Amino acid sequence: MSKGTPNEQLLARLNKKLLRYHRHLGLNHQQYVLLNTFIQYDDIEVIEDITGFKEEKIIAMLEEMMKSHLIDLNEENEVDLDHLYSRLERIEKEMTPIRDLLVQEYKKFYEQPEKRTYGLVELIPMTKGIGVRLQDGTMMSLKHVRELSKELLIFAQSTTDEDIKQMNLRFSKEKEQGKEKK
Repeated sequence: MSKGTPNEQLLARLNKKLLRYHRHLGLNHQQYVLLNTFIQYDDIEVIEDITGFKEEKIIAMLEEMMKSHLIDLNEENEVDLDHLYSRLERIEKEMTPIRDLLVQEYKKFYEQPEKRTYGLVELIPMTKGIGVRLQDGTMMSLKHVRELSKELLIFAQSTTDEDIKQMNLRFSKEKEQGKEKK
């Protein structure tokens, strides 16, 4: 059972991701400290006390982060936490090896089939080669395509036609059992 309000839960998840991926987002240490403090507190004096920055520097740093598109503001002129969280999630996905993503998605399939994105892909013929489009309509990153090609090569080199027949039989049985349960 989750503790705290949905906003508190979002802040907790955001803080973890921000700490882990702030450098990949493009934040330096000072920007990270300021942004993290700014998210936690809305009193400028408290922010000054925690960061050691004067109000002018705080405003200048926040403006620079906005100009650099590191952060966005919402309608209330506050840091858009949902947008920041989404960006950090995309960075996290990009940093996670493709094999780990597939394992996570494969496990999720049995719990929430509608949330599976990496396992359900579309192969797109391109001018040169074949591209991979994810279920959400975006193309798989080049980093993940390269990892995927290596994993496919490993599979092709270590699997026989008989292994494929056995897997197809098992998948066919699983599919039939799934139909019977409905």
